[in-house]
Amino acid sequence: MLADILTVIWKEYRELFQQGSWRGIALSLILPVIVFGIMLPVSMGILWVKSPISVFFWAYLPLLRVLAPAADAFAGERERHTLETLLASPMSDLAILLGKVASIVSYAWVMTLIPLLVGLGAVNFVYGQGELLLYPANIAIGGAVLGMLATTLYTSIYTLFSLRAATVKQANEQLGLATTVLVYLPIVLLPVLPPQLLGLFLRPLMKVDAGQLFFMLAGALILLDVGLLWLVSKRFVRSRLILN
Repeated sequence: MLADILTVIWKEYRELFQQGSWRGIALSLILPVIVFGIMLPVSMGILWVKSPISVFFWAYLPLLRVLAPAADAFAGERERHTLETLLASPMSDLAILLGKVASIVSYAWVMTLIPLLVGLGAVNFVYGQGELLLYPANIAIGGAVLGMLATTLYTSIYTLFSLRAATVKQANEQLGLATTVLVYLPIVLLPVLPPQLLGLFLRPLMKVDAGQLFFMLAGALILLDVGLLWLVSKRFVRSRLILN
């Protein structure tokens, strides 16, 4: 089954870059890089690197990248009339589903790392003073794990809508408002909030034991991911996926 999953991942990546093109993908990174790679890191200073609160952004940023490929996962195939061909293949339902989910999660996570790395460079440029500032191991590992789990959660939710949507536009409309509020409202508000107000929210969170908080969040996300993936697999019925 692994070979089938890798085949689906390769197919998804090839279609993703054919449709979006490198230029379109690069343009879509401009806003996240400006906000989460320059403005917020410079505003937060060394806290962006040293504080466990930065892990929140590792889990939040994938929201910017998941919607488009997840909406296209099945609704796009249906709209392009390629879904029938895919479902007629000898690959198992689970291989098709896991291949699509894995391709979206890996793509969104790689795109998430770009503004985070730019932010690390920005903090070093402004506050480094000859010292190389790096994410501590616990923050880097915790952020990577929570980011991957959160990305899987977002992908599973969006895939549920894509399974039943007739077109990509319909899938986007069903999730567009919620995504806009969750994604763009913080992008607009966070950079303009006074540092004192940001500190008012950040200080209580910084007093929470980071290890305990990590395991609580990771456990909750794992349960949600397993439950949602199970629900998606139950709704992935070939005879019901082709809409008339």
